[in-house]
Amino acid sequence: MTLVGPGGAGKTRLAIAVGRALLDRYPGGVWFLPLDTLEGGSLLPAAIGRVIGMRENPNRPVIDTPVDHLSPKKTMLVLDNCEHLIEPVATFVHDIMARCDQLSVLATSQVTLESTGELVFALRSLAIPGRTASIYDPISEIHGVALFLERARDVGASVGDWDDTAIAVVASIVTALDGMPLALELAAARTRSMSLDEIARDLDDRFAISDPR
Repeated sequence: MTLVGPGGAGKTRLAIAVGRALLDRYPGGVWFLPLDTLEGGSLLPAAIGRVIGMRENPNRPVIDTPVDHLSPKKTMLVLDNCEHLIEPVATFVHDIMARCDQLSVLATSQVTLESTGELVFALRSLAIPGRTASIYDPISEIHGVALFLERARDVGASVGDWDDTAIAVVASIVTALDGMPLALELAAARTRSMSLDEIARDLDDRFAISDPR
């Protein structure tokens, strides 16, 4: 299965959560490999071998290293951030699943792998006021607003003391950030040191929001 969505949609977070939730179902383990720093698809089998703790044998095909470990038991492999290596990842997934009948692969990418048998789960931005949410929903219960409030509460903001005016500012922040989960979490973290009005004003400078201090 491939989790597909734009950057910041929460693909990595969801993949990790799925892996953790399914640990008991995979006696061979759930192995996580971030691909964002991998420079070429030819390096993928060796990178997986390192993650699962196996040394490459120079006298055997490089794909044999992960196959030796992944084939005996029911195992899950999570490949994160595949979008810059679509073709080699798709080829690798096809080849290794053909040799490991108990292997499941969960990938995250901004585009689909177009691999044989691929199931796609598309992640979209969260509901925001006035566009993707029902007009009958209380503002604080709209998914994008609710996430902001939850994360702000996590960093110590007195969310319970915020009045309707403050919630309206939160709604404007959520709308300006298009309901993207990562952007909302980063903005909510700013409530430790900034007022809601200050955060809203800073939204014109997206780098200020994406680089919390």
